[in-house]
Amino acid sequence: MVLLSVLLSLVLHPAPALQDFNPHEVVYRNFSLSKLAGYWNSISVASNNLSRIQPHGDLRFYMQSLESLQNGSLQLNVHFRLLGVCERITMLLQRTDHDGVFTIDYEGESKVFILETDYHYYSTFHLRNIKGGVETSLLALYVVVATLPQHLPLSSRGRLRDA
Repeated sequence: MVLLSVLLSLVLHPAPALQDFNPHEVVYRNFSLSKLAGYWNSISVASNNLSRIQPHGDLRFYMQSLESLQNGSLQLNVHFRLLGVCERITMLLQRTDHDGVFTIDYEGESKVFILETDYHYYSTFHLRNIKGGVETSLLALYVVVATLPQHLPLSSRGRLRDA
């Protein structure tokens, strides 16, 4: 439902910066991690295992910022619910030999794939996690904080709340 309200908000009240979006600048490979660095906000998330992304789910988190490290890894600063309290935590995505593919030490065997980005407005990430022999996929859409219209609901701007 949040995704629907976000999409309607963007259609009915597009942010001026989004009007400059150029689909020819979208990158699907050979990612420049330094260009991804900055402040991002979670807009939408989908998963084949909804219990893991619902309130109190172990994969429910909100992106705050992303940093490119000198060794080619990424540092994510996210908001995550720990013991009922929204906490800021740091996650390290370890680079691999494959472009846009990272590993993360979290709840079993996990890989993160950068699917696409234009570096200025949005990026999409795919998390694949195997926990207890069960594979979970998560698809997340992030936008640069400066492109978010201020009239969006607070839940769309990265604040944890029970939905």
